[in-house]
This record gives sequence, C-alpha cells and structure tokens, in this order.
Amino acid sequence: MLFEERLRQMKQGAYLFNFGRGSIVDTTGMLSVLEEDSLAGYYTDFPEEA
Repeated sequence: MLFEERLRQMKQGAYLFNFGRGSIVDTTGMLSVLEEDSLAGYYTDFPEEA
C-alpha cells in the first residue's frame, strides 16, 4: 500500500496514476501530499477514489 510516507518519497512534481483495484493508495495521505504540492497530480480510473 502507498502510505503518506511512501508518497512523500516520490520525486517532487511526479504524477501518480492508479489503475489498481482496492485500497492500494492511502487517499488521506495522498491528499495531504497533493495539498503541499509535493505531487503534481493524481489520476485513478476507479470512480470511488475520484
């Protein structure tokens, strides 16, 4: 699972594309990282996570 700590280790300005099923990405942590502009963006094709 991609927790907030792991998401913070991604290169600044990276985009995260999630094509997996289930709760692979910690959405709360991902939102925190996005709000701090560490990640440039996030995409998922899973409607419940959009």
